Amino acid sequence: MARMLCLCMFLALFSALPAQTEGELTYVDEDGALRNAPLEGTVLLPFTGNYLSVMNSGYVAVKVEKADCSDQGEHVYREEDKIDQVVFTGSTIEIHLRVYDNCCYDFLWDPCLSDDGILDLKYTGYGSICGCRCCFGHVITFEKEYDPDDPVEIREIRVNGKGSYKVNQATK
Repeated sequence: MARMLCLCMFLALFSALPAQTEGELTYVDEDGALRNAPLEGTVLLPFTGNYLSVMNSGYVAVKVEKADCSDQGEHVYREEDKIDQVVFTGSTIEIHLRVYDNCCYDFLWDPCLSDDGILDLKYTGYGSICGCRCCFGHVITFEKEYDPDDPVEIREIRVNGKGSYKVNQATK
C-alpha cells in the first residue's frame, strides 16, 4: 500500500512538471530528479562561475558556431589559437577565431570576464582521439541584455589565457 501511494505521488509530481522542449538546459530523469541536459557538440557551458562573470556585466552568449575542419596540413601543428576579428554592432559582440586541436573534437566553451576587462574565451576539447590536428573556425556571439550598475568594460580578449586582442573603444 505504501509503495502504491509513493508511486502515485511520484506520478503526480512528474506529470505536474513541464516537459522538456528542445534547447532547454534541464530535464527530469526517470527518478523524478531535475538534472542538467546532456551536453552534445560544441556548446557554451551554462551558468558556470566563469560564465556568470560575463553575465554579471550584462552580456549573454546567444550563439556558438563551429565550422568543420578546414586545414590538416603540417603547419597546423605549429599554429596557435587566434582571434581573427571582433565585430561590435549595437549591443552585439561577434568574435571570430581559429582553434587548432584534435580533428575529432567538439568544444565546451567557458568564457570568463575579469574585473580588469579581460574576456578569456576558455575551452576544453572533447570527443574521440584522432591522429590529426585541424583548424576549426568558431564564431561566438554575445549580446548586451542589460546595463548593470557597475559594468566591466571589455578591453582585451584572449583564448585560453593566451594571445591578446585589444578592443578599440572607438569601435564599440
